[in-house]
Amino acid sequence: MRRIFLFVLILCAGVVSCNKDQDGAPQNLLIGQWEAVRQDAFRGESWIFGSTYESNELVCEFTDAGKLIEYQYDLIINILPYSYDASTQKLSTGAFAILSKVETLTATELVIITENSSAGALTSKFVYNASSC
Repeated sequence: MRRIFLFVLILCAGVVSCNKDQDGAPQNLLIGQWEAVRQDAFRGESWIFGSTYESNELVCEFTDAGKLIEYQYDLIINILPYSYDASTQKLSTGAFAILSKVETLTATELVIITENSSAGALTSKFVYNASSC
C-alpha cells in the first residue's frame, strides 16, 4: 500500500510541475515557449497553406520580462523586446514595433497574424503549439 501511495504521489508531483501557476492570480498565457507548427499566407480572400516547421526548428519564448527569445534547433537566433495588450490582442515585437494580432491564445495553442504593411493585404499566420516542459 505504501508503494502505491508513493507512486501516486510522485506521479502527481510530475503533473503539477508542468501546470501553469494556479494561485488565483491572472495568468498571461503568452508567457512560455511556443513551437512553430505552420505558417500560412493570405491571398485575396482566403488563407493559402504556406509551410510546416520541423520539430524544434523554430521555438519562440515569451518571458515575463518583456523579451521574445527565438530559437532555431536549440540555438538562440534572436532576442527582441515585445509588448502584449490582452484586451486588444495586439502584439508588438522588435525595435521597429512590428504589430501583430493574437488570433488564438490558449494554454496549448498560439496563432499570430502579422500584416506586411508594404504589401497591403498580404498577411501571414503563424501557428504555434505550447512546448512541453
